[in-house]
Amino acid sequence: MPSPREKAARRAEEIEELLENDALPADKRKALEGELGAIADNIAEGCYSNDPDDGIDWSTCPGISIAVNPKIVTGPENVKFYCPEMKYRLLSRNDEGKTVSSDRIPEDLLDLYQYDVKAALEKAYFFSLKHPNATLVTAGAEVSFGTMYGTIDVSLKSGLTQDSLDALRDELTGQLKTWSSYFEGQQIDTDGGDLYIQFYNGGEPLLTDTAFTNRMYIKNCLTVPDVTKFYADEDCDYIRMMYYNPDSSHGGQLVDNYLYLGMLEEALDECETDKDFWERVEGCACQYLIDIDTPEFIAEARALVELPCDFNGQNRSTIDWIRNWVAQQQGEDQSPEMNM
Repeated sequence: MPSPREKAARRAEEIEELLENDALPADKRKALEGELGAIADNIAEGCYSNDPDDGIDWSTCPGISIAVNPKIVTGPENVKFYCPEMKYRLLSRNDEGKTVSSDRIPEDLLDLYQYDVKAALEKAYFFSLKHPNATLVTAGAEVSFGTMYGTIDVSLKSGLTQDSLDALRDELTGQLKTWSSYFEGQQIDTDGGDLYIQFYNGGEPLLTDTAFTNRMYIKNCLTVPDVTKFYADEDCDYIRMMYYNPDSSHGGQLVDNYLYLGMLEEALDECETDKDFWERVEGCACQYLIDIDTPEFIAEARALVELPCDFNGQNRSTIDWIRNWVAQQQGEDQSPEMNM
């Protein structure tokens, strides 16, 4: 009698063979890929193991090919989350002996207060998680670019898939809201006075280590957050349009649009206002979204920040530049016929 683990591996192998058929209908392919992804998730979480503490390694699972490995998005040791910017209130006495309240700590002193916050967090009661892969939850604090952030380290039995990571984040967020409200009332004794902190405000998503590092790059290197850059290569029949969207569900994303010649010709001919033009081109563009919590993000972000562009901003000047580019492309297309 095969074990549940062996049955899962055999079914995964069958699915992979079916997916090799190029004539497979799209709906059937999507259903099989979904089933294969579910098997991969369950294997990663140990659901097919007879031992609930067994962290199953991918290499021991026949039927799960190397193509499925990218579904593991974290390492097997731990995952680190960052809270939004920490809010704090410092009560101290002035030269006249009166108690004063401040919500700002000088940047050159922030590192010193960071150690006081860490010490307080070590003494505070912290919660455990029911997630099957989590073994220990530890709160901390970290200063980055003159701002203090709360951090959460979760020790893991094995690596996480994206679905498992999202489930862990959801569970952590729910408990963190309650715990943070409790911690806000705790006085932290410092040399500068009595410190009270808001560890997590509950209004923004927790960021993974990758997403936090990428957001810091954007925050400190993209001097104009709402800039839109346009790039035109004389050997291509499209204009590349890039910008950063801070409001995505992942905490931020780069939007990479490819505006092809034919679509631009129609938009220039048919759109009566600038607003209509920009809505048309973005709606019809070949669009790629790069989420801030993916490893691919940083390379594209650097391109947006560092690569000189041909034009920037969604405005009338850019439309005029696009019109000239389109006319130039049309002239090149017609030149062979004129020479016949």
